[in-house]
Amino acid sequence: MLCVITVAFSVSIEARELTTEDIGWLNRVTYSVNQQVLVEYQRLGREAYLQKQLAANSAQLPPKVLTVFNSEFVPFDERMGEILDLRAKRNKIGDGDTKANLVKAIADSGKKSVFQARSRHLIRAIYSPNQLREQLVWFWLNHFNVYAPKANIRWQIGDYEDKAIRPYALGKFSDLLKATLTHPAMLTYLDNARSRKGKINENYARELLELHTLGVDAGYSQNDVKEVARILTGVGVNYKSREPRLPENRAMGYINDHGFEFNPARHDYGTKKVLGVSYKGTGWGEVEQLIEQLSKNPATAKHVSKKMAQYFVDDSPSETLIKTMSEKFLTSDGNIAATLAVMFESKEFLESLKSKYRSPTQFVIAAVRHVYERQLIVNYLPVINWISRLSQPLYGYVTPNGYSLASSSWNSSGQLSQRFEIARAIAGKVPKLFTAQEEKEKRKVKPPIFQNSTFKAVYASHLSPNTTKVLSKAQNIPLWNTLFLSSPEWQNREVKK
Repeated sequence: MLCVITVAFSVSIEARELTTEDIGWLNRVTYSVNQQVLVEYQRLGREAYLQKQLAANSAQLPPKVLTVFNSEFVPFDERMGEILDLRAKRNKIGDGDTKANLVKAIADSGKKSVFQARSRHLIRAIYSPNQLREQLVWFWLNHFNVYAPKANIRWQIGDYEDKAIRPYALGKFSDLLKATLTHPAMLTYLDNARSRKGKINENYARELLELHTLGVDAGYSQNDVKEVARILTGVGVNYKSREPRLPENRAMGYINDHGFEFNPARHDYGTKKVLGVSYKGTGWGEVEQLIEQLSKNPATAKHVSKKMAQYFVDDSPSETLIKTMSEKFLTSDGNIAATLAVMFESKEFLESLKSKYRSPTQFVIAAVRHVYERQLIVNYLPVINWISRLSQPLYGYVTPNGYSLASSSWNSSGQLSQRFEIARAIAGKVPKLFTAQEEKEKRKVKPPIFQNSTFKAVYASHLSPNTTKVLSKAQNIPLWNTLFLSSPEWQNREVKK
């Protein structure tokens, strides 16, 4: 038997009437509307629902979902320690079966680590009521992109999401920036762990200015990049428990926390100047000053506001909206929730609600949320594979700029063809979703029912005559499901009066 997640619904969904604007609004604030969302929205009303979403902090997963969420989870520190031990053993022995087994064990551990991180991300995206927060987690993971297959990042990626992204997704931008800057995953990905006085690596400094804060057109110079790189010397990674031997005048400035290290012996203590602001050689204090300077810069406010508007509103948001959001960003000291509130309450947002194309991740998560709200998925490999087949694997973008937020990047004929195949996979029998990996035989399941109470409350009266006609000709449930997921209304979150 499939495990059913018990949720109390005090309101009849069939009796609920939503306006066109309600549906469009909810389909932006959440990955997709399900019964839980509908009941909560009716109980609270739009303003209170939005405030609750903006204030959401914890995952609030149902108990049975938490069991899967925590299954076989190993904290980052323990996992990294195990890998270092395995590597030490591997390096001490010659070639042979024992060494080959150690090499395989390390590789398998890396694959398992990434799989578990992806699974935990999807569990929260599918089952958490804090849908706005879940979308922001994906957004910031993409904004502060790191590539899991590089070096040790595969063992760090889950911790990067949990420690550097999630706690600050709706908080202050400066806190989020500092958390990513001090995480081993980012410092490994952009090579700052190798940067030191006399041998400076500019990779992270360049992306910090161009992608993470100011934006490419902010008017900074190559010299600014070099000066930022000098400030970041000594900011690196160290998994060893022993502190390095340092001169007495530098030892007090040493920091080692959770794999992050600031090593004064590697830092350039010379005077620097970034965007006209002088920095004295104080060590870690320079890094904190840099975070503050970049977070309060109007160019950062504009760059970050534009990207959030592109994700939630339109590929080309208006200058008026960007200006309004930027002003709020600056006056609220980089408060992400406050900036989003201004965006959601704007006329530009309301005018955009008729249609917005779903990205591959949004497409898959929305479909799974719609139909499996009350059933417990125990194996997320099919969901991971569906998103990967649509060319947007989580933690899988090689370059620092992250996946494109533009619809044009995802609506090619090849992408649409793949989406049809994925829709057919989701729409049919998917026993793997409910079969734990250690089970030898797949569980018997029936095709999911997409034409459920949520469909009737949200989509039924907003389909075009052509879509309604096509669906009426479907001869079985899997075909109906496939055609619905392939419809313009689902792909584009279209809401027709």
